[in-house]
Parts: sequence; C-alpha cells; structure tokens
Amino acid sequence: MAAGVKADRDAIHKELWDARNRHNLVKVHQGNFAQHLGLSGPHLCRIFKEFERDGRIKKKASRYRNVGVYEVRDPATYTGLSAP
Repeated sequence: MAAGVKADRDAIHKELWDARNRHNLVKVHQGNFAQHLGLSGPHLCRIFKEFERDGRIKKKASRYRNVGVYEVRDPATYTGLSAP
C-alpha cells in the first residue's frame, strides 16, 4: 500500500485562519477544500477531527452537502497539545 501525501497541518490551519470572517468563523465545503489541498476527502475529515480534538477549530454548525461552519483559533496563539 502506497503512502499518501503528508499533510502540513500548520499550513492547513493558517489557510483556515486566513479565510475566516470577523467572528473567526469559516464555512468549509470539505470536498472542495480537500481537492484544493490535494488530499482525499476522508483524509481531510480525519485532519478536521484531529483539529477539533486539539482545539484548533470548533464546529459551530452543519450545512447541506457536507459544508461545515467552524470557529478557528489563531495559529499564532496555538501551541499544540504535546508541549512538554
């Protein structure tokens, strides 16, 4: 089984941050966003679940056809969970 593309989570987080509105909310169509990043839909879904678990994003609402509204945390203030 071939290894997939290594996703740069910090770059994805920054891209979400750059697309936010004045309330720090971003509407994401995961299929289109995955294609834009060159990832598969299921891989991006796993990354979003990881982001939610880590506190990078928080899902606020769901829309039609797998579109979600997320509150995005500022990447400059995000330190990660694995801080010693």
